Amino acid sequence: MPKQALKTAQGLAFTWTTRAALGVGITTGSGFAIALLGEVGGKKRRWSAPCFFYINKLTLGLSYGMGRIDTCVVMRSQEVVNAFKHGQAIFGLDTRFLVCAEEASRSLSTNESATPYSIADGAMVDVSLNGGALLLDRTENHRFYGSEATGESIVSGQVPSPDEFKSLYNALNALLDDAIEM
Repeated sequence: MPKQALKTAQGLAFTWTTRAALGVGITTGSGFAIALLGEVGGKKRRWSAPCFFYINKLTLGLSYGMGRIDTCVVMRSQEVVNAFKHGQAIFGLDTRFLVCAEEASRSLSTNESATPYSIADGAMVDVSLNGGALLLDRTENHRFYGSEATGESIVSGQVPSPDEFKSLYNALNALLDDAIEM
């Protein structure tokens, strides 16, 4: 992902998924989303605590193969960030051609409010329609934040960030500083 992509980010989602298909396919995985709270160029920036989620999708189309896909989605609108507060249905068109080696790519997207950047490994040809759900991982969220935590309170910054994520926030802020200086 280019540093410049962070300049317009209102949040980031990190996902780890596995996809297998032979005409009909399944994608399953997990991840977390963080929202950028506060100023950016004038500093005083703060990232929300990570809100953990699951992804489950079924696909139908010209699909054959298996692969693992690690993705960072740059969310450029509050509407997209809000999807991680409650979960949502997912529908779309997948196109992926992956041949046996690790491959980094920016997925083609007609939605400029969310841009995915992926690293994939496996062998797959995929042109398919998909449908599924992004579901909050209440078990993981409650483990980190207690049983009262909701997706809304996590993504809105009402829940303190775990110490385990401080190095991620520091790295993101350093990348953001570099992007602003460019």
